[in-house]
Amino acid sequence: MKKFIIVVSAKKIIWIVIIVLFICFMGYSIYLYFYQQKYIFTATMEEQDAVTQLEIENKRLKGALDSILPDEKKVMYENPSRLYGDKTISYETFSLSKALEKGKSIDFNILFNDANYMRPMYKSRWKSAYYRGWLSLPSKVSDAHHKIFIFPLGASSNYDFTGEQGGFLNVRIDAHRNKNLLVYNFDVSSVILYENQVALVGEPKRTGAQVISIVQDDLLDEVTNEKDLLFQLSTPDGYEIDYIAGDVIKYAYLKKRIEENTVQGTSTVPDSNSTMTLEELMKENTLIKEELSYYIPLEDDLFITEQKCRNASYLTVSKGVKDIPIIMEKGNAIEFSINYQDKEFIRPIYDPIWGENYQKGWAYVPTKICENMHLLFTVPVDIDNQADFFSNMTLHEEIPLVKENKSGFLVFNFTPEKVMKLDDQIIIVGIPERKGVHVITIDRDQLMEDSNYMIQLVTPDDFEIDYEILVN
Repeated sequence: MKKFIIVVSAKKIIWIVIIVLFICFMGYSIYLYFYQQKYIFTATMEEQDAVTQLEIENKRLKGALDSILPDEKKVMYENPSRLYGDKTISYETFSLSKALEKGKSIDFNILFNDANYMRPMYKSRWKSAYYRGWLSLPSKVSDAHHKIFIFPLGASSNYDFTGEQGGFLNVRIDAHRNKNLLVYNFDVSSVILYENQVALVGEPKRTGAQVISIVQDDLLDEVTNEKDLLFQLSTPDGYEIDYIAGDVIKYAYLKKRIEENTVQGTSTVPDSNSTMTLEELMKENTLIKEELSYYIPLEDDLFITEQKCRNASYLTVSKGVKDIPIIMEKGNAIEFSINYQDKEFIRPIYDPIWGENYQKGWAYVPTKICENMHLLFTVPVDIDNQADFFSNMTLHEEIPLVKENKSGFLVFNFTPEKVMKLDDQIIIVGIPERKGVHVITIDRDQLMEDSNYMIQLVTPDDFEIDYEILVN
């Protein structure tokens, strides 16, 4: 058997080794190149997704922040008749006592009734729907001033109305046949029609919500197809708690005029044309969130009700709260002084000073809603805090300070007539008004030291319309 022997010089062997090593090196380099390209592509895509999400968040945060305060830096008031624009009530109105005496009873249905319902002071959903105006501070304050509202006609308007109110989406109403009214903190027991006035008679309450439905045809005579009316919440003796103007129209007549009301969808996030980097977006979003936190809570799925509105210390005295007629009968009269009054004062729905002092919490939406739901406030004991207190309450005239030996009370839309005290309850009896402001004081030596007092605004027919806690 023959053997083949290949003789290769050392020089050639070296070259073969070099070529093999070169091929291996090139193969490894090509592998690394494509692996790194895939890694870079994946990382770039992930970063781009992060940038896109931050851009979306950025625009929503900016939109929410821009929607809270109005563009105009001026004091704003709502229409005194609660009508659109500059419209006013053109018909004659009469005292509620006369309307109750001479009016006729009208049937009504209660579509929703929850005696323990607490009005919302904030819902996270308002922030999500900022583009619909649900976060507008003037709108929120205007709503907080009132206890009676009319459900609007049209699906889109009704959606905005219920959304801004924070609920009632499951209440089915017929806005074409009926006049549907949302009533807070009031228990309606009867409805009286007199001329152009509709009185919803009942008792003021601290909590509760009702949806009252009245057939529109029942509010019109045979020859009248439509009519402007004033709807009023009334105590049994005819003291007005709140009001709203509206119109009614016969169903058959409405059907001839009805037009479809549609609203085109509004994009919640405009198209992005941001050129900011990931780091720049993260930094700006953090700054916007910090700024936004002065106006609204940032948590998602948050629902704050009026339960958190008033001083929780009222629980320390509310367990022994006596009925108002007992205080009227057995209580002692307390002398009070009027420190300041302006019977023509109208509470604004926006004051630029709130925006100027937003870092003090003056434009914080839940707090502002809480303040404007109420008529009665205790004046700070510390004299140094009183100027800020009155300014925040939109009283910019020079108001005499409440001295340390006095307890002061700020009262809106109410004319105090007398003050009564029994144990740890003090009632301020007077007439509810649509405007006006008073600062009244009582001597602290008439009160027990280190005691909490329930202070109540009360109508002459013994109904509480607001309350506050005095920590003496």
